[in-house]
Amino acid sequence: MKTKLTILLFSLFCYNCKCQDIVKEKNIHNSILGKWRICISFEHGLEQHPNHCSEIIFLENGEGVLEASEPSSHFQWKIENDKINFSFKTTRDKELFISNNEVYTFNLYQERGLTFLKLITNESKSWYLLSK
Repeated sequence: MKTKLTILLFSLFCYNCKCQDIVKEKNIHNSILGKWRICISFEHGLEQHPNHCSEIIFLENGEGVLEASEPSSHFQWKIENDKINFSFKTTRDKELFISNNEVYTFNLYQERGLTFLKLITNESKSWYLLSK
């Protein structure tokens, strides 16, 4: 009887942890939704502050648009653990995206009344700071 009770409690604990992970991912997903401005990037050892801040829009259905050029780049996005994965339907969309990378580690935080999303390449050689 003790063994069955222990197994039941352990199962409930694991289920609860799994549910909390799902809720956490859902909250992060919802926090990323919307229109962001890319005003700072770090590439090739240089921090860049362009005159015109590109806009990137994350839609609820897992799609998005980068409005940095004409035409815009369209993408799909998905969060897995602490990574955000981008995929593209066409080669042109990938070429017009902020970089050739498809997987970024991300850091989501608030500061000075703004929400920031920092996308960091796997090699940590480049990053892009988005704000809304």
